[in-house]
Amino acid sequence: MAKIFARIALLLLAAGLVTAAAAVTTRPFDPKQNELSILQRAVKRPATAESEATLRRVIGEIQQGRPDYARMNPKLAEAVRRQLPQQQKFLTGLGPPKSLTYLGGIARMDFYRAAFADGALLWGIAVGADGSVQSLLLVPPGPPSPQDWKDNYARFELPERATRLAGQLGILLAAALFGRLALRLRL
Repeated sequence: MAKIFARIALLLLAAGLVTAAAAVTTRPFDPKQNELSILQRAVKRPATAESEATLRRVIGEIQQGRPDYARMNPKLAEAVRRQLPQQQKFLTGLGPPKSLTYLGGIARMDFYRAAFADGALLWGIAVGADGSVQSLLLVPPGPPSPQDWKDNYARFELPERATRLAGQLGILLAAALFGRLALRLRL
């Protein structure tokens, strides 16, 4: 019995070492680098007509919790509908918008820095010829919190959750295989 517990402890140690190695080799999240990578690709060109006014309207609607889904691409409308509670809470916490500064564009998307009373965010918006919002991007100011991870995971449909769980179990099995082969553990 003691041998089994010792082997399990070694297996968990091996899994911990694999996790630690992954954490050490992964660069820490840098929100400035995230924005910088987008802005380096942005082309200095005139903004698309109505993109600034449309972005102001969309930000206000999200803060009020009443986006106009009819003026959005159907897939975008569905994504906004799913994320509305979290985005509304986040944007409301930043306070009222103060200014929008155009930074450039990539393909059909225009990028703006939106300054709020308590922070600033990078936004991207693509407006169709009919004035509808075709694409919307909010670049987060930092890495997600543990609560964000839980909230986002809970929004996935059952097949997606199963796929993610299978991936996580695959990593665990890889750690177990490492323990079995490299450390010659037998359970």
